[in-house]
Amino acid sequence: MKLQKLGGYAAIASVFIPFVIVFFIAQSVQSPLNNDPAKWMAAYTAAPAYFIAIGLLFIIWLALGLIMALALYELMQNRAPIFTRLMLITASACTVIVTMYTVISIVGMRMIIPTQDVSAFRASLAITTGLQITVGVLSAWNCLFIGCAILKTRSLSRGLGWLYLLTFIVWMVHFIHSHGIQFVLLIIASVWTGIALLRQKPEPALKEMATSR
Repeated sequence: MKLQKLGGYAAIASVFIPFVIVFFIAQSVQSPLNNDPAKWMAAYTAAPAYFIAIGLLFIIWLALGLIMALALYELMQNRAPIFTRLMLITASACTVIVTMYTVISIVGMRMIIPTQDVSAFRASLAITTGLQITVGVLSAWNCLFIGCAILKTRSLSRGLGWLYLLTFIVWMVHFIHSHGIQFVLLIIASVWTGIALLRQKPEPALKEMATSR
């Protein structure tokens, strides 16, 4: 139960990270960069601390999601072993890949800025963009696995399970038609999950095991 409580707090805390990231982006980028190497390098040169902070916040965001996934795994693993394992794998992969994304971005920019090498910047941008899209795809599938696990086990509200499935569908459509609705749905689902985990009570069997110990 301690892990589920921790997962609940992590789920709720995670919803604040995107707003902090947007704030930092607004502070560091005064006009659209549009993948323009000159604008990117000028923005980074003017405020490198903001870009580093944004990268670290992305890691924290996905790490909090992983903690939530661990809590959900503990709650539902017995009745939905396949879905919960897939959920844990995708959440772990997202955390690892976003860490790679951040390291490559920070180290790459530090190496490229002094030389002002446009071709090197384009290569670095192609790599980091690919990693960013990969994290998005895996996050969408993670929502699918969470939703399926909830609907199968009924450990949490079925409405929450359907919300995760809707988030997955909208996220997949995102790659065809760009919009940000999936993030709104994800924030709602995260808050709902956090509250549900914090209110979750141990089942009678678990209570008896805890008493016997």
